[in-house]
Amino acid sequence: MAVSERVHEACEELRERALGRRIVVVSHVSPIKSAVAWALGAHPSIAHRSRLGQAAVCRIDIGRAGPTLVSFNEPL
Repeated sequence: MAVSERVHEACEELRERALGRRIVVVSHVSPIKSAVAWALGAHPSIAHRSRLGQAAVCRIDIGRAGPTLVSFNEPL
């Protein structure tokens, strides 16, 4: 749970800076899945119910209404 809390805090910090800009974050599997849970407004436990491939891309759009998951587990 500590990873989710740290990731969700980081996502909130990036939220304002991301408006109208592109920000790239590179990380390991668990933090990425936690960021996806944040974007979906889902409980952090959802991360254990998803599989993320090696070197996959996930895209989260942050608009004025909040985050939106645009893609998950995109191959490079």
